[in-house]
Amino acid sequence: MIAMLKDKNFQYLHILRTINIFFGLSSTLLNSVWFALKVRNVKNTSDKLIAGTSLNSLSHVISYSIKMSSNCDQYYTNAFNCIVHYPHITLFSFAEPLMHLSIFMLAFVDFVNVLFYHSHRKVHKLNASWIITVISMIALSNAAVLWLLSFRRKNILVSLCCYYEDVLGEPTAPYYYGLVATSGYLSAFVCLLTICYFKYNKRKCQDEIFQYQAMRKQSMLKQTAIFVAIGVILQSIPITLMVHMTINNTNPMISHHLWTVSVVGYFVVGAYNLITKNVNQ
Repeated sequence: MIAMLKDKNFQYLHILRTINIFFGLSSTLLNSVWFALKVRNVKNTSDKLIAGTSLNSLSHVISYSIKMSSNCDQYYTNAFNCIVHYPHITLFSFAEPLMHLSIFMLAFVDFVNVLFYHSHRKVHKLNASWIITVISMIALSNAAVLWLLSFRRKNILVSLCCYYEDVLGEPTAPYYYGLVATSGYLSAFVCLLTICYFKYNKRKCQDEIFQYQAMRKQSMLKQTAIFVAIGVILQSIPITLMVHMTINNTNPMISHHLWTVSVVGYFVVGAYNLITKNVNQ
């Protein structure tokens, strides 16, 4: 009976790995194309601020495809070796905060531009450059902190899978992921507040010029709302559940399901971006 259960568990893991590898590679292909197009078509603030999304998805699927393609849980190494031998971990530590900060700042920029629509206090190209510089420095700082923490933990054994949370270590990992999830919820709150205020202004002002400009602004707000919703569904909610399970020492198999949701979700994101041609908007 025990042997049968182990065999079924092995088959189940094999199917799960196959699904993750398939969607991981497919997502990498789709997001690579989107990333290449976006680099060539960086035209406005929205394009610049959202550029971290494809970078993060690429590092995420590469990382998880490598983990799921082997029985790495059966072997051990130290945290610093993970950083040295797997560059995608550093890429992920830079790209993930870049993505979440980009989405938050995208929502915040829309909020400022809607709030001060009839004022000079708007986010222009110069402001956007400063914003991009700040969030890039924060993301780079996160990668530097990861290297520092892993060097201090070089005598601590971790799984050869080199999961990001293992390399980051306790108790830093739950706090880090908690902040990441919170940024997604804050983005959703700011986005919702922006949409409500925009609709209020649209009803209040009946000027024809304003109504015409409002139609263009509405399409931009819709695009922002889609990115924010994707971030919450594919990142914030699964991360919140994983933090809760980590704190309560829940069965790690459930985490595999959550990662599968994210990997398949990134495939959907890549397909959506190419089909709707958001990169050219």
